[in-house]
Amino acid sequence: MSTEFKSIGEFYGAAARAVRGGRTDPRLVRDALLGGSSTSGQDGAFMVPLKIAADLLELTYEQSVLAKRCHRFPAAEKADTFAPSINEESRVDGSRFGGVGSGWIGQGEAIPTGTPKWKRWDAGHLKKVGAVVYASEELVEDAPLLTENLNTILPAELSYRMDQAIVRGNGVQSMLGVLDAPATIEVSKETGQAADTICVENVLGMLNRLDARSYASAAWLINMECWAQLYMMAQVVGAGGVPVFSLTDTTLCGRPVIPVEQCATVGTVGDIVLADLSQYAIIEKPLKAVVSAHVAFTSNQVCFRTVFRCDGQPIWDSPVTPANGAATVSPFIVLESRD
Repeated sequence: MSTEFKSIGEFYGAAARAVRGGRTDPRLVRDALLGGSSTSGQDGAFMVPLKIAADLLELTYEQSVLAKRCHRFPAAEKADTFAPSINEESRVDGSRFGGVGSGWIGQGEAIPTGTPKWKRWDAGHLKKVGAVVYASEELVEDAPLLTENLNTILPAELSYRMDQAIVRGNGVQSMLGVLDAPATIEVSKETGQAADTICVENVLGMLNRLDARSYASAAWLINMECWAQLYMMAQVVGAGGVPVFSLTDTTLCGRPVIPVEQCATVGTVGDIVLADLSQYAIIEKPLKAVVSAHVAFTSNQVCFRTVFRCDGQPIWDSPVTPANGAATVSPFIVLESRD
């Protein structure tokens, strides 16, 4: 017999039969956290094989809109993890990255010294996001259909939660979202601007505060209700106008527009966000999943539970003063409320 299950559906069926007193497939591994004997799953649950769990995690990122654009890296097993932090407040010489020493040097001259500032992440205090799916006995016996359902529902639900946290997370129970991050810049609305509107001045004002290094990888994240206003947006030039939104490639001022259901309703902070998500870091542990038939035993269903330990936040700790210029810049820009 193969040492690996061919699919999550095949595993699910084998685990369900075992916890109901049937033959225990030798490929099954007990979830030690729930107790029970080493040979039977009747008192607890079976762990989903690492390969299948890893595939579920990759599907989660693939189905996400935002998480797949972020910088991912694994958490350290026992020690603190160093994040690729940009812990700086200014880009003038001697301040970049918190104090890196650099410069052009002549013959016999020493390189300027300095010490960068690193951000630590405590891998022992990662957040947890989970999902639970129940399946009937009939579905469990149909391995291909079960596989298709689980590979769709679980990643879709987990990816929604992660994307939601990237936008709106409070940083306490979930990841820290862009809207509450200290590095995010809020651009003021125009004087006398009507409620629930987005004007070209708003867009240009936001673009003006984007860090120059982020322009190539930044995107506009919008609530779907913003589309109508973007389609009609143009910059007045003389007696005519020049579109700032392109229908051809769905870009606004040259950057792609991505509708995100986690963005706020029109007129509130977060309805339109200019973000370079390569500057958002996600630290993660391997996804873990178990299957049990005892949680919903009376209804003859099997429970599939996944838990993903991770944390995330913008790499930047604060907006930064550019090397040349007075207004601070950031990879994350939002617009003041217009309600």
